[in-house]
Amino acid sequence: MKTLIFIALGGMFGALARHGAGVAAVRIIGHGFPYATMAVNILGSILMGVIVGYGMHSDISYNAKMFLMVGLLGAFTTFSTFSLDAVNLLQKGEWLQASSYILISVVLGILGLIGGISLGKMAGAL
Repeated sequence: MKTLIFIALGGMFGALARHGAGVAAVRIIGHGFPYATMAVNILGSILMGVIVGYGMHSDISYNAKMFLMVGLLGAFTTFSTFSLDAVNLLQKGEWLQASSYILISVVLGILGLIGGISLGKMAGAL
């Protein structure tokens, strides 16, 4: 039961952070391209990598991992929204934008995770 509370709290904070990122992106950049979703997915991948990498060299409690990885980052990252944004661009016939969006999000997300693991390992080794 304690673990579920940690996940729920992380999810609450992750959802609030996701909402804030979306509002900020629209205010700063405007509508038209799903920059917020792309940025959140890339940042979430980096953060997930940092947590995983850090955990390789340091003790992170199970509940802390559940809070951060399942709750916070699970609610913060928005892969389902990413998929919807990609389909919306494709349905509008914006093939170049859709392809760019998919490629950039996936490649930088994976590279972000790899980089995050390296950062986490360095931090855990300190």
